[in-house]
Amino acid sequence: MQELLVAGIDIGGTKTCGLLYSPQRGVLISRTIASWRLMSPDDAARAVDRVVHGLLDDAGLSASQLLAVGIGLPGLISPERTFLDSIILPTWKDVDFGTVATAVLGVPTLVDNDATMAALGHYYSTPEGQRPGTLLCFTLGTGVGGSILMDGVPMRGPDGTAGQLGHIIVKPAGDTCECGLHGCVNAYASGTAITRRYNILRRSAEPAIDGREVAAAMLRGEPQAVKVFAEAESAIAIAIRSLINILNPDEIALGGGVAQLGMPFLTRIQQRIGSAGFSQPTQRARLTQVAHGTLAGAYGSALASLQVHLAGQQGAAV
Repeated sequence: MQELLVAGIDIGGTKTCGLLYSPQRGVLISRTIASWRLMSPDDAARAVDRVVHGLLDDAGLSASQLLAVGIGLPGLISPERTFLDSIILPTWKDVDFGTVATAVLGVPTLVDNDATMAALGHYYSTPEGQRPGTLLCFTLGTGVGGSILMDGVPMRGPDGTAGQLGHIIVKPAGDTCECGLHGCVNAYASGTAITRRYNILRRSAEPAIDGREVAAAMLRGEPQAVKVFAEAESAIAIAIRSLINILNPDEIALGGGVAQLGMPFLTRIQQRIGSAGFSQPTQRARLTQVAHGTLAGAYGSALASLQVHLAGQQGAAV
């Protein structure tokens, strides 16, 4: 019998990640290509198609084995899975990307918010008896995304926009966020914000291209980079302290490129969270790095599409 597969895709502001997943063998292969913030939905659908067929070719597998594709998108998603708006993909408004992608790929697609897909990937990577009742997930990439899972079910709200953790205000008179508010976590802890603030501090010096250069400078001990990361870590910690008091979570998982700094990064944030607030909820909440690293969104997208396929309800809520 031919092995059946699903693909998971995570579309970001600077890169698109994809993987093939087999229910029997797990993740088979992954790949990453560059993407850009001004790409159109049609451009993005064609990029997804290139990634999926590149994965199949590299693995020596046939497109006839592909059951479905799950796609995580960096923006607001309605309950009907329409892409509403985004600061990462600013030209997209009210786009039915599932229909666009299905027409290009020729297989059913499931669309959801990228941070929700990453949270689902992390949740289902945890052994069944140890899964968190309440999981908060921050994705620290081009922008700061977020998702809240309650017993594995995403909190969506009537408009589908619940869980925007990156837009918790941590400095009311702070920097202007791309959403138009002032002092959001996103204005301090996204890769875009980290790079921008670092370049401002350095003034006439050669500007950094992206957050990876700033991270490297921070690891070398460069004062401006250390300062910028301290501000980012403080913003994240302030948001987490409030969320602990409000939601009493079991786990807070950090993902995205910025979180790939690993345990030292998590440890500094944990120290900033400290023991402030309600002591028992603070002690309960585990701060972790999201499972599968930068592939978390793609992994969760693959599993979500598989669940919908097995349920026989294409487009059903996950």
